[in-house]
Amino acid sequence: MKNVIFGTALIGAIALSGTVMADELMVKEIEVQTDMDAIENAKAAAVWQNLDEDLASAILTRVSDRIDDQGAIVAIDIDEISLANNFELATGLEDATLRGWVKVDRVFMERNQEVEMPEELYELTVSVEQARVHYPDGTDVSELKVDSEVFYQAMLAAFAENVVEKLQ
Repeated sequence: MKNVIFGTALIGAIALSGTVMADELMVKEIEVQTDMDAIENAKAAAVWQNLDEDLASAILTRVSDRIDDQGAIVAIDIDEISLANNFELATGLEDATLRGWVKVDRVFMERNQEVEMPEELYELTVSVEQARVHYPDGTDVSELKVDSEVFYQAMLAAFAENVVEKLQ
């Protein structure tokens, strides 16, 4: 059975705070999908099992001042094969990546009618190098593996930041 977890964050109940710059894209919803059955490394899968919810939450935290019912829907499909390959290389991180497809659907209201804009679709890959800035001070990188919580949190943060950066 294909166990697909949808990390959908409906954000209509979150209050808007602060001011938003005119060129920033408003966000209505974040959806993250990962097929964790593709992950055969049980130890790594245990650490990464909440990737959908954690990634959606990390993105929402970064766009909390841009939430709007008329905003874009951001859907992310994590590349399970790439993730599984990382876990096969659990002895080293140098080639590990977090990769997925990001789709941004923009719908605007004009004269009380929804107007759908062309969707944006791109592949996003985050490398270990990009995640380094998110390691806690004093982290011994030589001790990290793909099944470590520190590595997981760093990759998650780097991916979320890249998604939000492209929502300008």
